[in-house]
Amino acid sequence: MTSHLWIQKIEQMERLQKINYTPFVVDFGLTSDQHAMEHVVAVCKVSYRIDQYGNVELAARNEMQEVFKSDVYYDKPDSSSLKYAADMVIHKPGTDVSVVGYAYGQGRQRFVVGFEIKNLRKIMMVNSPKNCLLEKIPIRYEYARAGILKDRQGKIRLIPQGLDGCSLMPKVKCKPGLPIFELPAEAIQGDQTLSDGPVGMGCIPMGWKQRFRYAGTFDENWYRNKRPLMPDDFDRRFYNTVSQDQVLPRKIKGGEVVKLFGLHPRKPIVQFSIPAQRIRVSFYIKNQVVRGEMAADTLILEPDSERFSVVYRSACSIGSSYRYLQRVEFVAI
Repeated sequence: MTSHLWIQKIEQMERLQKINYTPFVVDFGLTSDQHAMEHVVAVCKVSYRIDQYGNVELAARNEMQEVFKSDVYYDKPDSSSLKYAADMVIHKPGTDVSVVGYAYGQGRQRFVVGFEIKNLRKIMMVNSPKNCLLEKIPIRYEYARAGILKDRQGKIRLIPQGLDGCSLMPKVKCKPGLPIFELPAEAIQGDQTLSDGPVGMGCIPMGWKQRFRYAGTFDENWYRNKRPLMPDDFDRRFYNTVSQDQVLPRKIKGGEVVKLFGLHPRKPIVQFSIPAQRIRVSFYIKNQVVRGEMAADTLILEPDSERFSVVYRSACSIGSSYRYLQRVEFVAI
């Protein structure tokens, strides 16, 4: 697409109205699917406060998490892992579950942390070096058992392993060079080749193998016949922003019980239920109104902040009629 058309789109977006009749955070944006069809994507993010006893209440408006239109990293993208993934995607199969926070060891060398929701259970082993007792450690891929490498000068580098993922040497005061996060069934075996992908509970960038494998086959046929569109074997699981062992097969509806193990700063096990919400979005396009109920497809757990957020999404195909898009309206029903 030529630059002047993109400028027209940006100017059009700035003129559009966003009408929010909910107490939640909402936003919308334009994006394209694998067939280059234009869609307007509406996102509503609902944040809740949770205490150590599992009591849940709606967060105050200024405490709710914002809608992210681009990826948010802990630090620089080339030297840190992804903290929050962009919310503006067309569709997610199932429900993503991600964790932003710490693993709490309470002075232990080796311990297990994880979460459970419905039939999804993610467990991770935290294994610290000998004589290093951990109170807590950030759940970031910098501490994963993958991608750790020193260059010839002895400096630690963020190394892509053929799009397997990346990792940094953890900056701990005790003996460096030993991987921290691993799957419970794995054992650390010295300098042996590390596992296929990094172990963690957070979001993963689209270039890592866990996601990129679903982008399709970029071969000579694609280059000659499909470029710049996505390959014919594009899989919508590419839109999932976590590894597939953190994706619920179905959308969450409310009432699901979540259990956290070793993730809360004051209690080893915390259990709570996700409240049910119903949100309707209306797209006003020229002489028609397209209405639909939004689906929840993302759960962001932030135990240290005693907060969790549920992301609701709906997309409307508009083809080339983005010029006629007038407003997007959100209503709690």
